[in-house]
Amino acid sequence: MGANLIIRREDGDDGAEVVYGEAYIIQRQEDGEWQDAETVPDNYGFPMVGYNVPGGEEASIYYNWEWLYGALEPGEYRMVWDVSRKDSGSASAQTYREHIRFRL
Repeated sequence: MGANLIIRREDGDDGAEVVYGEAYIIQRQEDGEWQDAETVPDNYGFPMVGYNVPGGEEASIYYNWEWLYGALEPGEYRMVWDVSRKDSGSASAQTYREHIRFRL
């Protein structure tokens, strides 16, 4: 089980690089607080890749969380991942934590 996410850039700044990868975490809302969901394996990792999304375009990626979290119980969840943006002429990138909520 997993989710197909579509990442859409609504700006037309072709000089900026917006990059996301395959790493993510899932959090479950418990008593009004977001807690990291328990993983099945103790040690795990993600490929260290970066996918660029050009200005004004969109990209999609399928995240399969069953290998990492198993079957999720009914509840309120959010998937969390990092997106980096480097503007043209800038020496370094800004990293933003993004999330999308879902209910099972």
